[in-house]
Amino acid sequence: MRRIRKDDGATALEFAIVAPIVLVLIFAVIYAGMYFFYAAVADHIARVVARDAAIPSHGVYPTSAEERAVAENAAGPLLPTPTDVALAPTPAAAEGNELTVTVSYDIPGLAAIGGLMPFLPKSGALVRTVTVRYE
Repeated sequence: MRRIRKDDGATALEFAIVAPIVLVLIFAVIYAGMYFFYAAVADHIARVVARDAAIPSHGVYPTSAEERAVAENAAGPLLPTPTDVALAPTPAAAEGNELTVTVSYDIPGLAAIGGLMPFLPKSGALVRTVTVRYE
């Protein structure tokens, strides 16, 4: 006598085992993509602000508040605006001296996800710095 094996529910069980793993991987890929997008935007905005801040307008170098507006305009309507834009003139704003521009983003949940993905930072802040010379 042959015994017939019933496979009722096998597909549902396999789905229940595989689906959470696949969903976590999809979420991780999307979040990593968002992180690298923010990193590219931060690099771009830091370069734009540094270029603008290094060149005087009518003999006067722009202030941090003016450069914050430049950063928001550089981000445009589709890109995120930075959390903080800082200028650090060393020693002072004058031709040939160095200017360091720091752009920061706070990415929600980055600290939690950074613990799971070793290639992401462990803090919730994304910081990019550019150094140029005043012209």
